[in-house]
Amino acid sequence: VELSKEGVWVADVDGRTTLANGPATEILGYRPGDLIGRNMLEALDPEVLARIRPYLGTNPPTEPLDDIPARRADGSRVWLSVAATRLRNDSGEPFGTMAMFNDVSHRHQLEQDLRASNMELDRLAYLDGLTGLRNRRALDSEIEEHAGSRRQVGILMMDIDHFKRFNDDNGHPAGDRALVAVAGALTSALRPDDKVYRYGGEEFLIIVERATDQQAMVVAERARSAVTALRLPRSASQPNLPLTISIGVATGQPAQVPMRALIAAADGALYQAKSRGRDRVELAGAAAVPRGETRPHAAPPSRVAS
Repeated sequence: VELSKEGVWVADVDGRTTLANGPATEILGYRPGDLIGRNMLEALDPEVLARIRPYLGTNPPTEPLDDIPARRADGSRVWLSVAATRLRNDSGEPFGTMAMFNDVSHRHQLEQDLRASNMELDRLAYLDGLTGLRNRRALDSEIEEHAGSRRQVGILMMDIDHFKRFNDDNGHPAGDRALVAVAGALTSALRPDDKVYRYGGEEFLIIVERATDQQAMVVAERARSAVTALRLPRSASQPNLPLTISIGVATGQPAQVPMRALIAAADGALYQAKSRGRDRVELAGAAAVPRGETRPHAAPPSRVAS
């Protein structure tokens, strides 16, 4: 037993330790002899005991238990791989339990780190690398989650006005900085449950949860104003003209109007905002939203004062 590289622990039928070899005391942080008479189950958390108890029964399982957390003498945690067997006398009567265990804390930590890394990679796969906003992949997932929902949602489709000219006049690094700034401004305009996505290039999309026409328009106007408030000059030759966005809005219940139809309707309203002078919000009419509910005539579109 003492020559074994594994920890060996022997206890009587009441769980009191009758033998613990050197590796066992070293793994658990005790001095030789300190474990004799102690109930080793006291070193286990209550939720772990449920996994251990079958190994203390009449016919314990033969497969080892992995990743069992136990407390060391100083209170720190150690992770064990444990195999146990029931000890019987010549008459077949059980008189104790013998467990052999190894410290697998290093392996456990590596697995935890790998799991965390994989979770982070999964998270990054749904984010836009430049702005940190959710990307089209995340939007596709959100569209699936909304399928069949009877909660009214608003779709805000938006586009930075004259952005190609901005890039040509100021350079692509300045364009990237502008996209990051616009992303931050849009995020600041959201309510707690709303989400903003980088739709592609200079296009962004916001999903406004549980939104009437008016509520969606309020969020849209707040987003438009937040971008204008950045006061990003459109170009060096036009320092007093800020970079602006145009927004198209559509609302409906995904159970009646598929999300992609709402996005198409919002995109059509965005086109109207562009054609009517830019730097404004347009609400899609009832005819623009297939299978949607008939709406009253929309209020006049929002527009920034010149």
